[in-house]
Amino acid sequence: MTNKLNMLEKLSGRSTHLADDLENIMPRRRALALLAGGATLPVLVSCGGSGSDVVSAVTGACTILPEETNGPYPADGSNSANGSLANVLITSGLIREDMRESFGGLEGTAEGVPLEMELTVVDAANGCQPLVGYLVYAWHCTADGLYSVYNMEDQNYLRAAGVTDENGKVKFTTVFPGCYMGRMPHIHFEVYPSVESASEYSERVLCSQIAFDDDTALSVYENVPEYEDSIRPFNQISLESDNVFGDNTDEEFAAQTMSISGDYSAGFTGTLTIALDPTAEPVLNDMGPGGPGGPGGPGGPGGPPPGDMRMEPPEGMTPPGEASSSPTPEE
Repeated sequence: MTNKLNMLEKLSGRSTHLADDLENIMPRRRALALLAGGATLPVLVSCGGSGSDVVSAVTGACTILPEETNGPYPADGSNSANGSLANVLITSGLIREDMRESFGGLEGTAEGVPLEMELTVVDAANGCQPLVGYLVYAWHCTADGLYSVYNMEDQNYLRAAGVTDENGKVKFTTVFPGCYMGRMPHIHFEVYPSVESASEYSERVLCSQIAFDDDTALSVYENVPEYEDSIRPFNQISLESDNVFGDNTDEEFAAQTMSISGDYSAGFTGTLTIALDPTAEPVLNDMGPGGPGGPGGPGGPGGPPPGDMRMEPPEGMTPPGEASSSPTPEE
């Protein structure tokens, strides 16, 4: 374990703190096994998607989730927030199950309808076998459509990382995401091949997004006061006009859509299978100077994020999801 920690200290001259987090929340032997990649894999895995199986234990076939943009609010080292490089991957406390509270010395709790998520990461190039010891970093907006670190520099809640167990699973407790102008409700996530590699976005093997069915989202937005600001943006968006999900195949969108049980009064439980090819070359969402993942626009790598996405775009600006000759904000 000491050698592993020393390795982390040397990454980009910074400590990621993620190995410390892992050892603090689970027995030392278990943490060591995950860091070393020493856990054993079951022979077959069977998982469900949104209303249909996306992984079959009989055929070993699964739908690879499409690569998506990390958007303007990733805090993964690809852009700046409030004048500084935003990277929670190197902040102590990121590895945790409960995403609702701020960490790393900040205080605050995100309000909203509870959502218990179980994500299963599998190898689509190897019979959909579970991928053990992979790190999943997830983040999303608040009930009223804002992002910590960027819109709220004194908070970093609704961001967390987890390490997949021997069944490829990782769990998070969060709140149902809100909706803002130009996007359907969604949760961002990035997958890294190990704790050691998770120091910045360039080391990821997949960046994608989780979608939600319309009926579930509408039940939350119409009945829970915290989500009042989400109703209007939600009523103005559709799958066809969403500038991220809109160009995906039906199979891909089904694989991205979380299978949900529960209701807005008691909270939800959701599951999703994340199928990826760990040998594939990662896509870093290069949108050019100033865009998320771009090569150093104003304000640091990737440039500054746009403003409050709950608002209507200024006159003359193409709304997200409509045709434009230049990159549109979020995503």
